[in-house]
Amino acid sequence: MGQMGIFRSLGTTVSGVLALGFATVFMQEVSIDKSASKQNEVLAASFTLALLQALALLFIGIFFTKPLATWLIQPSATVQDLIHLRVVLAMSWVLIQIQNTIAILRGLGDIKSLSRTQVLISVTTLALMFPLVKLGSLGLALNVGAASLIAFLFSLFYLLKKNPIVLNRDFLILGYHSLRKTSRTSLIVTWQTIAVSGGFLAFQTLIQKSSSLDFLGNFAAAYMILDT
Repeated sequence: MGQMGIFRSLGTTVSGVLALGFATVFMQEVSIDKSASKQNEVLAASFTLALLQALALLFIGIFFTKPLATWLIQPSATVQDLIHLRVVLAMSWVLIQIQNTIAILRGLGDIKSLSRTQVLISVTTLALMFPLVKLGSLGLALNVGAASLIAFLFSLFYLLKKNPIVLNRDFLILGYHSLRKTSRTSLIVTWQTIAVSGGFLAFQTLIQKSSSLDFLGNFAAAYMILDT
């Protein structure tokens, strides 16, 4: 349970920082202008952002996994520890994408698809939790975003069904210019996430180093109950 708490906090922190607050911007953009051209622009921005975030996480996974493992888990981190953290980083990417798709659905006022997506997250989280826990640390790492992955694919299907796109160079360039145009607004939202999620992750790590993983597990369990 303690390791699950660290993995979830790491996933939340990384996804919150790399999301750069664009989910809020996407929701505002399509809620103000629901035209087909605006929806295409926002989808282009989200796809371009997803690509940049994947590259950033790949870079972090290659060069910074060892320092992260030393700080979060133990000084003598094993190869398995590094693999598990890389899985958490991959799940962080999934968390960002489900936030963006939910934000776009909310901005469009698509209550039906939004409700189905949120229910799917809740159901799949409960359905996958126990099988994943049996896999040990790998399962705990996958649990960070496994349910969100299924919900993301579901919500993306609905978005693309209503707003077909052509994924090419022009589409990505459109997304890049849209991101540049709204980046200042999005960064304001990011600072709050960095402060809250980063602080909580640091607090959990301090508990683990000063006490034990079992004590951290009890703390994480209590926090999950209070947060529910």
